[in-house]
Amino acid sequence: MKKQWIIGAACVALAAAFVPSGASAAEKETIPNPMVSYDSVLGAEKAAGFRALYLPEISGYHLESVYVIDGKMIDLRYQQDGNLAGKLTLRTEKLDRSAKGMAKPAEKKPQLLTKGKQVSEPVPNTSGIHGAAWTKETINDVRVRIAKVTSTDRAASKDGYVAAWKTGGKAFSAYYEGIDKPAFLHQLQSALIPLSQNYFKNFKK
Repeated sequence: MKKQWIIGAACVALAAAFVPSGASAAEKETIPNPMVSYDSVLGAEKAAGFRALYLPEISGYHLESVYVIDGKMIDLRYQQDGNLAGKLTLRTEKLDRSAKGMAKPAEKKPQLLTKGKQVSEPVPNTSGIHGAAWTKETINDVRVRIAKVTSTDRAASKDGYVAAWKTGGKAFSAYYEGIDKPAFLHQLQSALIPLSQNYFKNFKK
């Protein structure tokens, strides 16, 4: 019994050593969540202070979740109709070149492989996908970074593709799961890229 009491006291002392002085248990365990959920795209847009690239349901994808990340990025989560493996994460972040506005998205300017050569590509990556073999494409005169994302769940056939581009003062990314490359490129060429160009275009007077 005495031995058990000594072990228990030692454990209590060890745990106490990791508790910052003056911090309550609630403060110690609370980790700020950069993702804030909203009931609508409009609510997220009001919170972030800018409009988001939105894919209408006629596309075959319906909106399931809406987030604002770190107060400066709008993150929309979609589910494909009739395909449980088909998902889309669509992100919009405002690019502000002034010192007073929001900070630009963090950008490491990675080296991309294109026809056996390494090239520098300034398109921001807001997708959260890192370590992929990015290539570059030009779609509707917009430079786009594209990469295949291999799923660890081989049985579910959730391999997908991700794209990142910028236009109209915004940085965008689209991560499709459960899709092949022709269908992915079709989504970019017929929907997302034109929508981002037309909806966020800066007109000069």
